Amino acid sequence: MTEHGPDLTASTAGTHVIEHAGRLLALCEANYPFELDQDLETVGAYDFDGKLRTAMTAHPKEDPLTGELHFFGSSPFPPYLVYYVADAKGEIVHSAEVRGATASLKHDFAITRGHVVFVEGNVTFDPADHSGIPYAWSDRQPSRIGVMPRGEGRRPAHPLVLRRTGQHAARLQRLRGRPGAHRPGGPHRGPRGLPPLLELVDRRARARQ
Repeated sequence: MTEHGPDLTASTAGTHVIEHAGRLLALCEANYPFELDQDLETVGAYDFDGKLRTAMTAHPKEDPLTGELHFFGSSPFPPYLVYYVADAKGEIVHSAEVRGATASLKHDFAITRGHVVFVEGNVTFDPADHSGIPYAWSDRQPSRIGVMPRGEGRRPAHPLVLRRTGQHAARLQRLRGRPGAHRPGGPHRGPRGLPPLLELVDRRARARQ
């Protein structure tokens, strides 16, 4: 810890490793990424030339069409969720605090052609937990899916559309039952080639625009 909060440069960086824009980055979702050289020696904490203001998820998504890297930083303290986009050259060109997020644990997310999909589960920050990982299950924390338009280039921030996951359970079951919705040996897919959950949230979000 520092006087300004968690030390984002102190990390085991042992969750995931990616390569983007010529940089090899080791990731741990509670801290900055750590850059490695081609011999896998540590170069140091990497903050995208000062534009990364939070920790970085260990599960960023690279768009195969644009080369953009989409990722987020989450925290048990405000701002709870910040969404970032780095272009194919590795420069952060979009960042925005995601309004409506909570202190729940955010492990992963997804992107579609037009939207970003965040998931908030029932595990949330619990300062009374002294196990070393201050998160615990809470019945008062609803499981939710949040959808917002992708931030590309220098577009402004967009609002997050939140829905409780239980509201779509029956609809998802019908999607799974459609002919051709399941490919042998692969995941369920919908008409746009996405898993049915992402098909549904992407379609709902596009309908609101």
